[in-house]
Amino acid sequence: MRLLLPLLLLIGCAAPPADDDDATEAPREVVTWPQTLGIDAGRYASIEGPEGWDQGEALPLVVLLHGYQAGMTGEIQELLFKYRAQIEDQRFLYVLPTGSENSDGDVYWNATDRCCDFEQEGVDDSGYLRGLVDEAIDRYAVDPDRVYFSGHSNGHFMSYRMACDHADVVAAVAGLAGGTWLDESRCGASEPVSQLHIHGDADTVIPYEGEPNAPGALESATRWADRAGCDQRDVDVGRLDLVNSAAGDETRRDAWTGCDEGAVELWTLEGQGHIPLINGTFGEEVIRWLLEQRR
Repeated sequence: MRLLLPLLLLIGCAAPPADDDDATEAPREVVTWPQTLGIDAGRYASIEGPEGWDQGEALPLVVLLHGYQAGMTGEIQELLFKYRAQIEDQRFLYVLPTGSENSDGDVYWNATDRCCDFEQEGVDDSGYLRGLVDEAIDRYAVDPDRVYFSGHSNGHFMSYRMACDHADVVAAVAGLAGGTWLDESRCGASEPVSQLHIHGDADTVIPYEGEPNAPGALESATRWADRAGCDQRDVDVGRLDLVNSAAGDETRRDAWTGCDEGAVELWTLEGQGHIPLINGTFGEEVIRWLLEQRR
């Protein structure tokens, strides 16, 4: 009994278990923007996201790829597409990388045999861009099922290349005035990737109808519709006003239906060339379409 009494007293004096409801998490640190990716690769890219984001929610990742031109950068492409204005409302992380410069001073991506490693330098842009995505996922709360690429011209070619090479991570591509591989066998996509192909039907640089060394807009989109197991293309399912012109709703939307996985659409900018004067609605509509897609 003498031993039992002290033991009971000790048990009675023990601290009660902590109430889970009373436990509080340490406050998360708000990320300040912009940040830098690609330092280890020696090729920097900026990343930014919503103000006040503390990584309490996983966000989609959008990578914008610029076109082929001297002095071109990701930031210049952003001035044209204006995706940044959508960050707060549509909530995503935004990466702006820049390609390599050739001997003529043109900045390019090594995308397909059509565009645009014309000096055959063999830069592994596919590996570099995948590295940026992996780094972003490692460092930030990225939703791994919502990684997207978008671009113009050479950047659109490169976005298609990323879908071919990295279908295990790319959920969707939305690009303007580019195309995929001419040789379909060079696209080794392991699974379907949602595609939004946007193209002016008066484009004389990367023709809408295609050329001997590159498929046209319809052919590029159709190949991905076939991968997705889509049944048919519904023509003119709606109109959009994406260009500063007097034409009004100049953009025709065609959409494939009955797809087993993902979505495929072709937006035709009627009467527009290679560099249309896109309006603010362009970025809003393209980002909205991308963020609706998931792996």
